[in-house]
This record gives sequence, structure tokens and C-alpha cells, in this order.
Amino acid sequence: MAEGASRIATREDIEPWIARLIDMPCWFSCGTVLDDFGFSIKLGKKIRRPDWSVILPRTRELQGPDDPVFFRGEAQLYVRSAFWRLESDEGVLASSANMGSRAYDELPKLVGSTVIDAQMPNPDPDLILRFSNGLSLRILVCRLDPCDSEWEDAMHWSLLLGNEHVHIYINQPWEIEPWKETRPYCNRHMPMDDDAEGDSAAHESTDS
Repeated sequence: MAEGASRIATREDIEPWIARLIDMPCWFSCGTVLDDFGFSIKLGKKIRRPDWSVILPRTRELQGPDDPVFFRGEAQLYVRSAFWRLESDEGVLASSANMGSRAYDELPKLVGSTVIDAQMPNPDPDLILRFSNGLSLRILVCRLDPCDSEWEDAMHWSLLLGNEHVHIYINQPWEIEPWKETRPYCNRHMPMDDDAEGDSAAHESTDS
């Protein structure tokens, strides 16, 4: 296999990635323009992005040189065509069933907390993250008709960790590919890394 080439991922490949999320703080959450399901969270260390890779926000003022738009996370979770729930001990706070402003109002509750447990507990690629503030984020597999061409290339979720990106697809083998900063390209079919396109549902931690 050529250096830097994409490769098929197995559960044995991905489980150590998931375990590395433990003890990482969540410092940013953002709804995406991708679709009705989409959002992302940034975890771990803040890594400054090169200026040429940044799309400046359109609907808010920058918060100086430490604005979150200038940073990526040590780890970044993108939830795409997947069902999900944000839960507390009292019940479900938000889910993909009530996407919109209500859900986006709840996701920022993850910001400022730390991942205390991370696992893929089932044969399906479900993902459960438990946080220090008592909340749990569950990413649930979408069981879709493999003959439905609309979902042929659909992805449940993806995780950027270090210089690699794992993609969990619905009807395709999972994949790990190398990652590097690139000049951004954004449209409604691409995940937004932050609120650069004016998404009002971006929230960051005020901690340094």
C-alpha cells in the first residue's frame, strides 16, 4: 500500500481511535449547512489553522486572534447522515428527531465538559460519548435500503484525529484516509468546520 493512501478500516482499527477521545475537553459545537442531521464538535487541543485555510464568518464579528474560526481541534467529530440523541439522566435533551433551533440550543451544553467514556458498543457503528457534566451523545446507525441511490455514498459520521480521518459509511466499507489542511470548499453538501458560512448555531468554550 502506497504511503499516504486510503485504506479500509475495521472495528479493530477504529476502537483505539475512539478510546483516544477520553479526557479530551469539548470546546466548540456547531450546526452545519450539510443537511437536517448535521453538526460537529471540536475536542482536545486547539490547533491554529493557516490563514489561507480559514473562511471568515459572514454574520458575526471576529473575536480577535483567538476566534475559534482560526483553530481546528485535536479531534473533530462530524455527524452527517445519522440519527443521534443528546441525553441526560432525566431523559433526551435533543435529537435528530427535533433538529432545528431547539436541538442546536442544547448541543452547546457539551462545551466546557470532558469526554469520560467513548465506545462503539454494538456490531453496528453506533458511537457513544459520555461527558463529565453527565450528558451522553449517542450516534445511532441509520439502516437504509442499500438499493436507494440517494444514500449510496451516505456517511454516518467521521472523525478527524491527528493527521488521519476515519469515515463511517452506511452502505460501504469504512475508510481511513490521510488528512491535511486544504483550501476550503463549501456548499450545502459539505460539512462546515465552523460557523464560517453564517450558521448561527456555533458555540465555543471561553476557556483558553
